[in-house]
Amino acid sequence: MKLTHKQIAESALFLAIALALSQIKAFQMPQGGSVSLIPIPVIILAARHGFKLGLLSSLILGGILMMISTHRLVNVPQFLLDYPVAYMFLALAGLSEFTSAKKASVITIATCLLRLIPHTAAGMLILYTSSWTAAFWGSFAYNLSHVLPESIVCSIIIYFLYKTDENLLKRQKAA
Repeated sequence: MKLTHKQIAESALFLAIALALSQIKAFQMPQGGSVSLIPIPVIILAARHGFKLGLLSSLILGGILMMISTHRLVNVPQFLLDYPVAYMFLALAGLSEFTSAKKASVITIATCLLRLIPHTAAGMLILYTSSWTAAFWGSFAYNLSHVLPESIVCSIIIYFLYKTDENLLKRQKAA
């Protein structure tokens, strides 16, 4: 994948914004997870430059967030699922064109909610004692309690960002 200077600059800018937003949380869950606005810059980047750059950028973001995390490392697969893999799901926003505020909002809530898959899997690795079913439901409920509100808030903000300036979320032509 050959990147233009503009794509590299925008990627760096949106990742810096996401990292700054990672420090502002509406609430923090006791065992990890929070409601923040981190997905917004990643989704904007994926919408503007497509899935591939969104995937690369979200992988980098997840890696950085993993390195600066204050949560204890239970096992390596759990950390990889909770950080790089979970954030890579946001790149799926780059597979679709944001042609209306409603569509942008639906894509945002869908990609944010898809992060439940790796978060739930990571939680299952921590919670498993004798029943995968109990570990699944415990992890799913715990992660839903912060992923759902974050998804809704980000979806509303993306809706209004599109209404304010639809060019912000339009696919950019590679120069």
